[in-house]
Amino acid sequence: MKIYWKDIDESGDSWAGLAVNVQSTTKPLFHLQTGVNSRIRMSVGKTTVFWATLARDYGGVWVIKSLEENRADCAPVKPITSSDIEARANLTELESLRSWACFFAVELSQNSASFLYDGLWLFSAYIPSEKKDWSYVPIGKSRYIGKSSVYGVKEAITDEEIVWIDWWFNGSNELVSIRIPNEESGRVKWWRKKVKEKKLPPILVWYLNCLDAYIIVDGHERLLASVLENVPPPIIVVYSAEEMDVSMDKKVQERIVAALSNRDSTDKRKPMPVERINEVLIQAFDNRPVTFSKTLGWATITSENIWVNEVSEHLSKIHRSDMLEDIVSREG
Repeated sequence: MKIYWKDIDESGDSWAGLAVNVQSTTKPLFHLQTGVNSRIRMSVGKTTVFWATLARDYGGVWVIKSLEENRADCAPVKPITSSDIEARANLTELESLRSWACFFAVELSQNSASFLYDGLWLFSAYIPSEKKDWSYVPIGKSRYIGKSSVYGVKEAITDEEIVWIDWWFNGSNELVSIRIPNEESGRVKWWRKKVKEKKLPPILVWYLNCLDAYIIVDGHERLLASVLENVPPPIIVVYSAEEMDVSMDKKVQERIVAALSNRDSTDKRKPMPVERINEVLIQAFDNRPVTFSKTLGWATITSENIWVNEVSEHLSKIHRSDMLEDIVSREG
């Protein structure tokens, strides 16, 4: 796999993310599998991460987690070390987030358990929207990346194996965990120290269109440490994207230019600031491609019965067979 990236910096002084072009000819080890009747499976190698299926009325999606402990060779990112953290200790918040985004991009390009596949990927940094608030917004402004949020961060770490992600009325954008970290583990205790030292690396999450939600790829222990210390961590969001060309309307552009010219010459109102004029003109003449998220899945669930049997067996194992009918019939 080869990657090439460029910074997304539209305002001249504010980094908004990375645009990463991936060149790969192989299916990633960490990938989505799809089948008939909206059946989905997320796998890392031969290990199932979760099963999912959309409700018939598209009011949401069922996610059934396996919560199996991943082997070290199935981790998309190597364990972060003290030297990784100290190398970024003297950076500003923005510099640190950019550096960690680059770190994750390199890790995912070199790790056999990566989820990256051929095409364009966007890496963006998210921070709490307000102090002591656990809803998240992008740190930089960019029409290239978009303005979606991340919700449910504080509640994401849970031992609940069956999750209903509600799409009514404005979609989800929820964060979903795929492992249960141990609060008493040495790793969680170490991360709690890093939270107090304000040196915690970001949580890495992957946006999936089929769920309209994010899954935690790396950082379950870091997120638990943050929750225990009640300090929201930064987040790096990754998603595959597709570019679409923009067709500009020349007549509309001409009217905007004329309106601005007439306003300056005849309007008795307070003059429009130069910054605002520039913003209006940029919006009117910006013909750069826009991007939208797109998640690729492999149609490798050859029989619906295979999916149903796997889910049925797992629900029986966790003593939740009472949910089988709703899930299989895709009832929300």
